[in-house]
Amino acid sequence: PKVEVPAVNAVSLKISPGESVALLGRVGSGKTTLGKLICGLIEPQTGIVRVDGFGLNQYDRAELRAGIGYLPQSCDLFTGTLRESLTMGSPAADQARIEAALYYSGLDEFVAANSAGLDMEISENGSRLSGGQAQALALARVLLKAPKLMFLDEPTNAMDQDMERRVASRLRELNGNGTTLILCTHRQSLASMAERYVIMDHGRVVLDGSRDAVMQRLTANAVQTVDKD
Repeated sequence: PKVEVPAVNAVSLKISPGESVALLGRVGSGKTTLGKLICGLIEPQTGIVRVDGFGLNQYDRAELRAGIGYLPQSCDLFTGTLRESLTMGSPAADQARIEAALYYSGLDEFVAANSAGLDMEISENGSRLSGGQAQALALARVLLKAPKLMFLDEPTNAMDQDMERRVASRLRELNGNGTTLILCTHRQSLASMAERYVIMDHGRVVLDGSRDAVMQRLTANAVQTVDKD
């Protein structure tokens, strides 16, 4: 019989308010699953996920969605205007919140340069936008809810280097203002903005510490491997 292997196993993490954490590891190591657990999108078969000391199942779902933002690797965009796609989850958002979301997502310059602004028409799946612009719009949609904690799964993988640098800089600024960030990424340029690195492998946490300490361990392990060869 086929033995089922848990996607995440024996993981114990404590993330403090205002931390910036890069969740790293090879494809299939359990990063995305852990993110869904943290955000309450799936329930653990064993163990418990707590926010502010309370299990996620003790929170009202609407309250949980407002406080924790989740950005998946692929997001749906629909035919309509930029504004409609941006505000579909937050229809009552005022202009100040919209401008903040555009700024932190790095989409503000594109909107300002477009003659139609937020009234620009986009087609199904955002095909009139570049991959990076569509990704920034999806990020802005999450930011519009002003969550206290955000899990971003490969938020810049479709962006060019200039846009990625801009978004990383602004996310660092957002984190400095108190928003807790968990970044799941393979892009070192984005990961380097995090103060803490958590390395996963086969569903387990194999390294957890400050960015510099974890990088030193990884470098030392690589040197030892070369020496053994």
